[in-house]
Amino acid sequence: MNNLKVYLLIITLIPAMGLTSVTVPLMTKPSLAQTENLQIEELDKLIEQALRKSQQGQPLESIETLRQALEMARQFNDKKLEATVLVGIGFNYANIGQPQKALDYYNQALPISQEISDRAGVATTLNGIGAVYHSIGQPQKALDYYNQALSISREISDRFGEVTILSNLALSYQTQGNMAQAIQFYQQAIELKESIQSEIQVEEFNASFSRQQEDNYERLIKLLWDQGDFQAALNYVERTKARAFLNQLANSRIDFRAGADHKLLEQEQALKTEIITLRQHLITLRNRPRNQWDTDTIAKTENQLASREKDDQDLLLQIKIQNPETANLITVDVASLSEIKELIDTDTTLVEYFVTEKRTLAFIITKNSFQTVTLNATREQLTEEIIRFRELADIDKIHPLELQNLHDWLIKPLQPYLNTTKIAIVPHSILHYLPFAALTDGNRYLNDDYALFTLPSASILRYLPEKRKPKTNSLLAIGDARVPGLFPLNFAQQEVQTIAKLFNTQPLLGENATETRFWSKAPQSEILHLAVHCEYNTNTPQFSAIRLAGDTENDGRLEIHEIYGLDLTKTTNLVVLSGCQTNIGKLSQGDELVGFNRAFIYAGTPTVIASLWNVDDATTGKLMERFYTHWQAGMSKAEALQQAQIEVRKDYPHPYFWAGFSLIGDGGR
Repeated sequence: MNNLKVYLLIITLIPAMGLTSVTVPLMTKPSLAQTENLQIEELDKLIEQALRKSQQGQPLESIETLRQALEMARQFNDKKLEATVLVGIGFNYANIGQPQKALDYYNQALPISQEISDRAGVATTLNGIGAVYHSIGQPQKALDYYNQALSISREISDRFGEVTILSNLALSYQTQGNMAQAIQFYQQAIELKESIQSEIQVEEFNASFSRQQEDNYERLIKLLWDQGDFQAALNYVERTKARAFLNQLANSRIDFRAGADHKLLEQEQALKTEIITLRQHLITLRNRPRNQWDTDTIAKTENQLASREKDDQDLLLQIKIQNPETANLITVDVASLSEIKELIDTDTTLVEYFVTEKRTLAFIITKNSFQTVTLNATREQLTEEIIRFRELADIDKIHPLELQNLHDWLIKPLQPYLNTTKIAIVPHSILHYLPFAALTDGNRYLNDDYALFTLPSASILRYLPEKRKPKTNSLLAIGDARVPGLFPLNFAQQEVQTIAKLFNTQPLLGENATETRFWSKAPQSEILHLAVHCEYNTNTPQFSAIRLAGDTENDGRLEIHEIYGLDLTKTTNLVVLSGCQTNIGKLSQGDELVGFNRAFIYAGTPTVIASLWNVDDATTGKLMERFYTHWQAGMSKAEALQQAQIEVRKDYPHPYFWAGFSLIGDGGR
């Protein structure tokens, strides 16, 4: 396997085993140097397939593939690989609740690793055995095996393995009711994990590694909460939220392509050309009448496109790894409670949520106070209500029952502490998809009484002031970019023309709304207003795109990974994404929501306004016109959006029409 694949496998393959996590050893093949290349390649593919199947929740398929790899390893007489594959099979059996079969394979692997003095293999196998005993209710046996594994991992400085073993020890003590020991071991695991994370300098790897340890954070946060140590619980909540993004903001901007190997850049360009060709072919296929669609060819082309996009994503990572400036990137600590208090305005209350399986935790912070409330809302309940509302089954009910229930769960218990005019909300998990402005007690909506804005984490507050620039009232308004295969946005033209008049400028419309013009004009504009199509790529979120018109220089796809290279540090104070679902991203367990809003904040703007669903074209135009009018008149951005939503609501009362946009980042003037 090449080095990039090795690194990816190290940090991505730590799925659940029983009730906790185990580290599956990297399946390297040090003794295969003299075998035939074709055999090596075949074994490579088998192992990689098994790892991916395990990651994707297909343990039985992974076992079958590993059996083939095991046969080949024995043919090559590669003892280390044989033991590693045996552990992989055992791991998968444990993962599907067959502990005896898991123990059988672990016990085959253990003497082999001991015979060849593979101490890392011994530690991994002992840890796996411990996890099996934990899963079948024999905690003391589990502790014995974990402690043996921990001792070896520390002796050989296997920090990845040590993190997992510490986590397993913590869970074992927690299961036995020894909460003090559990807290201690969870803290040790997290400290070590974050130490490793600080050395993973590429943000994509950083986020991926962080996601694997999220169970530790949640368990520790709940234990600290139950012990009444709320300040420590808040610290770990912040440490689990948007850490890769926080580290991005803390570092100076890097052009990762500068000085990159020219061969890699040539490969990247060739891949991009192939991707563009495949996309154009898909458009042609889909533009045919439905009854003439060649579904097999469409599916084949879609699969080819997804594969090439994944290759391009891997290549981007490789380019970043090789950039010498990558080694100089820093990792920062989250903001303390006292720092968060200092960063909050006197007229703002910050509410930070943390959703767990059986309850939701709320931290309420003002300039001079800190309160906590346990909310009786489970993850499942919140998910069901939010999804049910977003289905918009009954557009006639202007105070939907789902939003009333969510208000009762998330807001009503906090109301004694909500005594300011503005609320900064730090959502978590499914709450990223909730329009907080539309939460209602059945008579009044939340934004009747408060101007709202959201933040990825409270710690982001320390980086927003430096992104604010003097007002220039310069506007770049782009609307209804003509893109082959996408329907026209007729109301978008009217929207941007109306807004452009407020700023005495001309919008870019239709064929003139090109990506090339965007790149040239955006850095000199205080406001970027984009009323265009957006599309979200669920397989590779970094390739989600804002759709502009193409020309000879650019293809018209302004993709998320490209936005990270945009320089908005000199003039830009606001980006408005008046397209469909621009605030929607891929929500991972680690709360790293990959979306347009974070990309634009990284690029330099302090504020993004984006949509939570496919918004109504006609009402969006009115909402935006009222927002800009109030902002120009001196309101803060959060207050201007609040007032615009209230005014649109008078004519279009259902939240679908007025609550679809949220403000992310700086809500001030």
